[in-house]
Amino acid sequence: MRIGIIGWLHESNTFSKKPTTVDDFYASCYKKGDALISEWENAHHELGGFIEGCRECDVEIVPLFAAAATPGGPLTNEAYNIIQKDILDSIKGQTRIDGYLIALHGAMVSEEYESADTQTLESIRAVIGSDAPVVLSLDMHGNITEKMVDLTNAIITYRSYPHVDQRERGRECASLLVNTLKKKISPVQAMRNPHMLIHIVQQYTGAGAMKKVIDAVEKASNAPGVLFASIAPGYIYADVPCMGAKIVVVADRDKRLAEKIAEQLADLVFSVRLELNATLADMPTALQQAREHEGTVALMDAGDNIGGGGPGDSTILFEEILTQNAGKCLCSPL
Repeated sequence: MRIGIIGWLHESNTFSKKPTTVDDFYASCYKKGDALISEWENAHHELGGFIEGCRECDVEIVPLFAAAATPGGPLTNEAYNIIQKDILDSIKGQTRIDGYLIALHGAMVSEEYESADTQTLESIRAVIGSDAPVVLSLDMHGNITEKMVDLTNAIITYRSYPHVDQRERGRECASLLVNTLKKKISPVQAMRNPHMLIHIVQQYTGAGAMKKVIDAVEKASNAPGVLFASIAPGYIYADVPCMGAKIVVVADRDKRLAEKIAEQLADLVFSVRLELNATLADMPTALQQAREHEGTVALMDAGDNIGGGGPGDSTILFEEILTQNAGKCLCSPL
């Protein structure tokens, strides 16, 4: 049994004026063939989980291609076309692959494609055909589309924010794919859209309403006939039509079960929508509150989130510090 591994990960902030180029991928990660294994096998990442999971299942790994870049603006058409071609060429260069493990972010946007991840899956399917099973891992902040669901056999997303479970999710992807190829299971999936944007500061999965949602998702995953359930809060810094929270449930042979549980989870998410919202203090108020607090206080401009592709060039907080003559402050874009 030969399993192909592909990764292409980028979180694209459409509000950033700095486009992401192919050089950004070259500088971060651009690996072909066996170099993918050496780069990722020990990483706390879904690609590392793919590799570990395949080894646990005693199947042959066919490392194809992996690229990643720091979150930033949408990809240039040149970057998208170059990387897409390298992915497709890596697949065409193989004589036989039984199934595919694919790691995408889910919120990649290019100058041409509002969901570049969906376009990537379409191009891969055009090469491998409709019969080869594909298990897809996505970041919890992916903006999932119906086409992604149609083009894959199963989708698995992270369940933690901050993200700490990527490798575990990758291992689960590998197990699910191998069991599919062995005919032990036949995954079918359903997606539901609660039509919500979940505030980034309320997405912490260790407490509050988001923990309630994650607990329900984990419980659903353990229900008879269910293979995996996911909640993706979505990526709010990509101003595209598919942006927003989504539920995906993968069941064994039972599409109605997947649809039923996805609907139940979507209803739960919508029922706690007010708890998942947040009103942040404006900059003058936040700084004044910080000044009244004893000890060291950290202030962050959530609208210029470096980890979410923000350019890190906002000076609003610094300006307010000077306006209020706030005293000793350490300012860093990181």
